Amino acid sequence: MKKVILVFALLVLCISCQPETLIEVNEPQVFAPTEMEILKNNFSMDGISGSLEEMKGSLKVEWKSYVQYEAENRLWYEFIINNTIESTLESGNVTHINYSLLATIEEEKALYRIARLESHNGEAQKSYFELSDRYFTGMAVLFDMDGDMSRVNYYEKGVSMYGLEEEATAVAGPLTEKVGCTQKIAAKTSCDGRSNCRPSNTGGQCGSGNSNGGGYRHMKIGTRYIDWYNDNNGDGRGQLNEYFTTSPGADIYGYVWVPSGGSAPAPQKSWSYKRFVENSDYGSISRPSVTPKRIYGNPPSCRSFRYKKTSSNWQQAAVKGIKFNVYLLKSYAPYIKYKYTVRLNQAVLFGAPLQPKLGAGLTNKTVAYASAIALNIAMKETAHKYANRSVSPSVVDAYFKERIRQNFQLAIPGGRANPNAMNYSVTPTNYVANTIGFGDCD
Repeated sequence: MKKVILVFALLVLCISCQPETLIEVNEPQVFAPTEMEILKNNFSMDGISGSLEEMKGSLKVEWKSYVQYEAENRLWYEFIINNTIESTLESGNVTHINYSLLATIEEEKALYRIARLESHNGEAQKSYFELSDRYFTGMAVLFDMDGDMSRVNYYEKGVSMYGLEEEATAVAGPLTEKVGCTQKIAAKTSCDGRSNCRPSNTGGQCGSGNSNGGGYRHMKIGTRYIDWYNDNNGDGRGQLNEYFTTSPGADIYGYVWVPSGGSAPAPQKSWSYKRFVENSDYGSISRPSVTPKRIYGNPPSCRSFRYKKTSSNWQQAAVKGIKFNVYLLKSYAPYIKYKYTVRLNQAVLFGAPLQPKLGAGLTNKTVAYASAIALNIAMKETAHKYANRSVSPSVVDAYFKERIRQNFQLAIPGGRANPNAMNYSVTPTNYVANTIGFGDCD
């Protein structure tokens, strides 16, 4: 019995001598985001307005392509920005326009500036931090994420003239070299819209130091246009026979450098290219190989056509006030070119079957979209036929009405258009033009 008790005691002692087993609990580890993650995750162009507003949907940041620079005791990242919509710039003072994104961390928050580099010497400039090294001639403009200008510098062969800086901005943006003088300006109060906005003297008078006697002027620097194509074969390219109109976009205002004794450069036009696809949508296309004979004007909106059912298999819409411009010549010397506005004050009656003999049924949206296309083609054909010709306006009116009839029949099987209708079973609606595409047909 004593042996049993002794063995038991030894066993308990041995067990008690075993080291305690520790159970580890895996708690989630929290890693601080890197600077790159902060910059990428907090970036958005949603708040941009002004001259960059129309372009913000086409400017894409290449986050994997960047360089780092130390400027003014701050680390800046510069990312390439690609413009996904190809455009053509009219010959003039500016030869190339490129964009880049400048980003840094300010008090643990991301701070961004969009750089627009306007080259004047025929060489495209892609990096804001290499303006001096590459003997850049042109304008370097920085914008904040509201689309307001924060800094402007004109460079001549890599040498910066005195700069302009928004007085309300704590960090206007990096300077790539020491500028002899920076003049403060009020961004929106004295420099918005179409005003000539000369810089205020809040930052001191820069005088002629590093300026060659020149100065900045705020003015209209260009206008954007869109060449529209009906991509009939779906190849994503604009063919000459698919072109139908050119619509004006926004006027662009900004700063230009005017040399001493010189004059401001003329505004420059630029064109981008888009195609219509199904359901009133549109997409971008590459630059066509052949430039069309452009017709400037906004295309008809499908909101002009309010189709309503008038019988078991018939729908109608009446549109009044249809108008567009044709450029004619006077019939007498010196045969001056003038703008004639074709205007149909009397409502045009459009009718279409709800269910054609062939194909699917025609909904209000479908037939409105087709009507806008047919009307636009009639406008294009009329403007092309009589452009720069000496002809009576009544001849132009009559031809346009006939082209409405013919094109509507081609666009909608069984459809009929009557420009001379006297009686309507639907209430006429006002003609509406659209700046981009044919609008929303809903």
